[in-house]
Amino acid sequence: MISLRFQVPCRPHPQQNCHRQHQKSPTIERSLVAKKLKQVTLADGRTLNLATDWRRILGFLLDSLVLAIPVNLLVAITSPSIKWIVSTLTYVVYVTFMIAKTGTTLGGKAMKVRAANATTGARLTLAESFKRALLFWVTVLPLDIASLWSNSRLAASHNVGDVLSSTAQTIPVFLATSLLWLISVLWIDISKKKQTWYDIWAKTVVIDASGEV
Repeated sequence: MISLRFQVPCRPHPQQNCHRQHQKSPTIERSLVAKKLKQVTLADGRTLNLATDWRRILGFLLDSLVLAIPVNLLVAITSPSIKWIVSTLTYVVYVTFMIAKTGTTLGGKAMKVRAANATTGARLTLAESFKRALLFWVTVLPLDIASLWSNSRLAASHNVGDVLSSTAQTIPVFLATSLLWLISVLWIDISKKKQTWYDIWAKTVVIDASGEV
């Protein structure tokens, strides 16, 4: 006598099947996080999320607004011809002490980003913060010099023709010096650690501080 056996395929419970379909493996979850935020690996093996470009740019713009009032007051007391130098030096002092004390500036705090040592991830010391801010000033130094030269040219102008001639000569200089600073900032899209030139020189990174208290 021949017996026939039919094996009925096991059908998992609909809820269990749905759970399996929506459950992501740890590897997939890590890859999704990596696509959203670039990370930097520290010397001890820890990883930190790097700040996005738009957060850094908005933080810088907010800091510029914060500094606008004291800079204009200092310029009014001194001379309008040195406005670029006053604004740059004010920015250097402000950034140096704010980052050394709190890890970030007011604009950076609003955007939830902070500067950190690229090797240890620690908050910058006063010396490290000053070095980073000073190197930022170096990138805009040609722009400051161009501003002084332009102002001296305009001050020596005696009629509309001289003003137009001086303006035509200074525009290419301003464009060239501004382009140098702009390239140093846009370097964050080329650098693996999203560093500007002054970040690279100072060995610092700007990290996402969203999860920090």
